[in-house]
Amino acid sequence: STLSQAEKLRIVEEKSPELIGLLSELKQSAQELRILSEKTDKLSQPETLLQHALINYSVNILFYLRLKAEGGDVRSHPVIGQLLEMNRQISRLKKVAAISPKLLEA
Repeated sequence: STLSQAEKLRIVEEKSPELIGLLSELKQSAQELRILSEKTDKLSQPETLLQHALINYSVNILFYLRLKAEGGDVRSHPVIGQLLEMNRQISRLKKVAAISPKLLEA
């Protein structure tokens, strides 16, 4: 049977409520990385650190998605803790480095 988009979304929200948020964060990281990549030659040290942190965070989200797609138990996997810690570090880096949100807007 073919499920509607709403039914598919409900199943995802039931089985993996964190998935929607992670996909949104992956999209946001990709957008910020595109903007930073355009300025790579002119990045300050804090911006370069942010760029590396966003790349690392994105790779970890992709690893999580791979585990999830393979049917693995991701809730008890260390990648979850790593994602949370990296998210906190990125937030701190943006504050400490006083990186303007305008810098990361398209």
